[in-house]
Formats: sequence, C-alpha cells, structure tokens
Amino acid sequence: MRKGFRVTYEIISHESAEQGDAEERGFLEEDGIDISLDEYDIADGITIIDKAVNFLRENTGSEGMEPSTTGEMSERDWWTSYKVNEDYSNGNVENRSYHPYGFTVEEIKEINARLKERMR
Repeated sequence: MRKGFRVTYEIISHESAEQGDAEERGFLEEDGIDISLDEYDIADGITIIDKAVNFLRENTGSEGMEPSTTGEMSERDWWTSYKVNEDYSNGNVENRSYHPYGFTVEEIKEINARLKERMR
C-alpha cells in the first residue's frame, strides 16, 4: 500500500488576514507525494515512521508545524507548516498542510508523537 502526503496550500495577504481568510488556497499535490519504503530504506533499517517524520521536518516552515487537532490524531487529521514561503515584496505568506494517506491511525499518532518530541 502506498503511503504519503497530499499537500494543500494557502496564501495569506494582509487584506485577507484582516478578513480572517486566505487570498488563495488549493492543492499542490492532490495525488500525493509517495514516501513508501523502497529496498534501500529497508536495507538501512528505516521505518515508514522515520521516513514520514523526516519528510515533515524537512518541510517545516519558519514558523513551525502543528497538527490539526490538540486531541488524539486520527486518519482525518493533518499537519500544517507555517510560513513556508514569504514574499517580502507584498507581505504574502504561504502555509502548507500535509494530509497523510495510507497510514494507520497508530502510525499517524506515532508520527505526531515523534514530531512533538523534536519540538520540545
């Protein structure tokens, strides 16, 4: 089974922030970014949890990353990375959200726990 993340984005301008909304939003990777283990990962002892945590850490924006819930994570939850890009010419900020697919609820909870450990 493929495992990975579908990626959405939102662009926030000064005007849209004043209205509590985003200027633009949509999918960057609607089909998803497949991070399934390959034979090299398996030979190196890398787990799907390791690979997912590394992927999310590599995609953390300058303002950090947070889960979509403060409670228990489920298959309906995701992580949002804040201030992935900032356009200094107009002040627009891009946030990205990473929606897991193919993972079990237990794997999602473990990914979240490992991300929290790193942020402490």
